[in-house]
Parts: sequence; C-alpha cells; structure tokens
Amino acid sequence: MRKTLRKKKKGIRINDERKLVFYGAIWLVAFVVLLLLVLFVRGIIIQAQLERELALKLVFDDTYTVRVHHHDTGETEVVGLEEYIYHVVAGEMPLSYDIEALKAQAVAARTYTVQKCKSIMGDKAKCCGEGWDICTDSGHCQTWRSTERMRLMSGRRYYEYAMKLYTAVDETKGQILTYNGKPINAMYHSSSGGHTENIEDIYGGDPVPYLKGVESPGEEDFTDYESTVRLHLADAAGKINDALGTSLSAHALSKEIKITKRGVGGAVISMTVDGKEVKGREFRRIFTLKSLNFDISFDNRYAIIKVKGFGHGVGMSQTGAGAMAKSGADYKEILTHYYTDVKLQLIGDL
Repeated sequence: MRKTLRKKKKGIRINDERKLVFYGAIWLVAFVVLLLLVLFVRGIIIQAQLERELALKLVFDDTYTVRVHHHDTGETEVVGLEEYIYHVVAGEMPLSYDIEALKAQAVAARTYTVQKCKSIMGDKAKCCGEGWDICTDSGHCQTWRSTERMRLMSGRRYYEYAMKLYTAVDETKGQILTYNGKPINAMYHSSSGGHTENIEDIYGGDPVPYLKGVESPGEEDFTDYESTVRLHLADAAGKINDALGTSLSAHALSKEIKITKRGVGGAVISMTVDGKEVKGREFRRIFTLKSLNFDISFDNRYAIIKVKGFGHGVGMSQTGAGAMAKSGADYKEILTHYYTDVKLQLIGDL
C-alpha cells in the first residue's frame, strides 16, 4: 500500500515537473517572439530616422546644371551638376572602395561631364546629343544609378554608402582636371590589367599628353582581372569568317592568326588574319572580349583567348585607383598618376 502511494506521489511530481517545463518553454518562446518583434519595430524606426537624416544631409550645390538624357526611358531632365555626379559615381565605382578612390572618381566624372556641358562650356561643349549634354548609356557616356537602384544594391549598407558617397562628392565640389587651362577628356575604365594605354594606340589620332600609359599595380584582386574565352575551332573560324569575310578553315587558325603590334600596356593594336590586317578592337568585338590585352592559343579542339583587364585601358583604372587608395594615396595623387601633367582647379576658374 505504501509503495503504491509512493509511486503515485512520484508520478504526480513528474507530471508537475513536465508541466513546469512545458509552460516555461511557452513563456520562453513568447519572450523570444516579443523580443524579435520589438527589435524589428525598433529597426524600422531607426531606419526611418536614418532616412530622414540622410534626406536632410543630401543637399547638393546647384550652381551648375547639366541636361541628362536617360537612354532607357528617352526622357531628358535638367539636374544640378553635383547631384548628377553623385548618381554617376554610385554606378561607376563600388561604394565599398576607400573614399579617396571615390573622390578621384567624382573628379574624373565631373571633368568628363563639364567638357560636354553647354551651360558651362558654351559653344565649345562637346554635347552628347541634340538637346542634351550627356546620356546615361555607359557605352557612350557615363552610368547613372538611381536612388532606388542604389538602395536595392546596397541593402542594409545603403545609409552608410550614401553618406560616404555624398562626402566624396561634396569634398571635391566643383573640382575638375585641366590641361592648358581646359577641361581634359577624363577617360576611365574598370581595370587595365596592370598598365594603362596611350590613347592613340587604342583610338588612333594624335597623342594626348595627359592620356599616356602608366603602371597600375594592385589590380590582381579584381574579379575580372583575368578572363578566358574558349571556343571550338570551327565556331571560332565561323565567327571570324562572318565578321571579316575571310574563308579560314578550323585547323588553319593557328597559322593564319598572328598578333603584330601591342601597346605599352599589352593591348593588341593590330594583327593579321588570313593575310588581312585587322585592328585589335575589331577582334575584341568579334569575340566580346573584356579588354584588348589578350593572347590567343590553339590546341586540337579549341581556340583559347586569355584576357587581362576590363575596358578600353585608357586614363584612370578604377581598380587601380581603389588599390592606390587602399595603400594610402589621396585622390589628388591618384588623379595625377593616371592623368599626366594635369592641374586640379575649380570650374569657376576656367
């Protein structure tokens, strides 16, 4: 009888302990859910505060304006120059880069814009089109990244990046690069592959004193520093024949394709294809290569094109600018490295 009572009491204690554990778990879950809800609401409130603060701080100087043609919508709008540069730098350079690199990009982009801006240069302006100064097509002028797109791509770091970007633009406000008192053609590109090019080698024409090839160290960590295009011999021959009107056979490629001239940075300037002289730019276009700095080899099945760098290779390497800034260089050192014998001055002093 006593044993039975002891068993019953023991069973009651176990049940009570289970109930305590059960209710304790419920309270713990409820507490965690409530805590997460509080943190979520707090995050929304903080984000709203940051947005209001950012809106108050993003005040751009509107002394100069630029007519911007949005190639994707066909619309043209008049935008303050500094606000325009803010959106250009957002699209042209990773905002994770050191602020000195972003400043260099802001000055280069502003200089490139000013030479096209009729409200500043008058009849000397090299306007992009009829009725506007510059367009948002990166293949023709400069990239433009909207606030919405920037917010989407930056995610939680949007506020941080927006303020960093604004600082880079604001602290270089009105600054441009000049040569003999005139705004330069401040060309820039993603990555040179280690050395930039002389403009005349890439685009022909006369040499430009400030667009000379220079070393660009520190680019090796760039994602697109090296790339490879591999095609079956027959496919490669077909592309070449269609583009150049040649009649190469697949197995004649290795004998009939020769690189004949390179630029100071390694870019292919000219080559012979089936006895025909071809510019490196044309060959790059045929195979959609990321740059002109390439080598081509062949095995029994494939044509293999190994490429270094990304872009035309003239002027400032954005990746190189990032590397210089990371090593401690300021934006003035970066700019005068890539654009030789130039001066930094204010637009109002032109």
